[in-house]
Amino acid sequence: MRGKNASRSELDFPQPGGQGLKMRILYTGQLTRGHTCDLRARALERLGHEVIGIDYLPYCEQYSWISKHLQWRLRTGPMMAAYNNELENAIRIHRPDILWIDKGMFVSPSVTRKARESVEWLIHYSPDNYFIRQNNSRHLLASLPLYDLVVTTKTSNVIRLRDAGARRVMLSGNAFDPEVHKPIELSDEDRQNYECDVSFIGRWEPLRELWLNELLSIGFNVSVRGFAWNRARRSAVRRAFKGPVLGLDYAKAINGAKINLAFLSRAAQDSVTQRSVEIPACGAFMLAERTQEHLDHFREDVEAAYFTGLDELKSRVEYYLRESALRQRIAQAGRERCLQSAYSYDARLQDILDEAFRSRAD
Repeated sequence: MRGKNASRSELDFPQPGGQGLKMRILYTGQLTRGHTCDLRARALERLGHEVIGIDYLPYCEQYSWISKHLQWRLRTGPMMAAYNNELENAIRIHRPDILWIDKGMFVSPSVTRKARESVEWLIHYSPDNYFIRQNNSRHLLASLPLYDLVVTTKTSNVIRLRDAGARRVMLSGNAFDPEVHKPIELSDEDRQNYECDVSFIGRWEPLRELWLNELLSIGFNVSVRGFAWNRARRSAVRRAFKGPVLGLDYAKAINGAKINLAFLSRAAQDSVTQRSVEIPACGAFMLAERTQEHLDHFREDVEAAYFTGLDELKSRVEYYLRESALRQRIAQAGRERCLQSAYSYDARLQDILDEAFRSRAD
């Protein structure tokens, strides 16, 4: 073992099931309230750990849009230097047991190398595809061999991460936050803002726009929320766009829809995604693209509904809008599956910590 805790024995390691030591965790990522990174940090706190958060976004705020865009795109510049300097100082001051880096595109390998001298466990987590440009960097790829555990939610990334030098890779399932993703009784104002026949919440992609436009052309009451929808070319889709939602507003939007669509990202090569779990956890009805991973999570027409292609999407929307009682039964069964199968962040992150501790005992 290394650093200030070198005297700990293997018997001191936290044990599976949440028993054992409570850790001091230096946690860094995009800690915007309601963002999934923030939800993971809060789950670690619920597990009883001390979490010290460092958000990288404030280091961007002092720069002009052009400067910020260039530094972000090139993954270098004064804002990155300031962020990495803050991380080094925090490691020195707080002397954490764990350095947890969430989607560490901007963390310099020099920081991770120095961290290995004093920090017991280095964990990297990303909910996104590691190998598309928007989610990676030369810094991240160079740091992969330095982590005790590299965590991915993408099946396709496991072998690629090992090939890229990660010493131990863990496939973790997507998750929901029990304090956020839950059934919510909507107020009159909430119903006005969020009730609709069909909802999609997610980032703009061309195929998503095409499918939503087809549903709008039939006459369905469709709400679109998320990011990058300024790229939409079809006027009906632009009119249906209601803006982004996070946290409880996101859960309210899910609760307000009769049908919640779970489209997958072609860019990220998804076969399951965050909303695949968050929608059922809200006790809401999900209509998702049919994949084996979706079927493994939720039984078809029992805990969720599925479609393949545009024609089936349209017919399934028409059918389930007529079948209100069936929608409600499926929605309730989907929530029960989330609870019974331990799809929560609390359970997922405990499994990650257990795996990290095992990596040092093996």
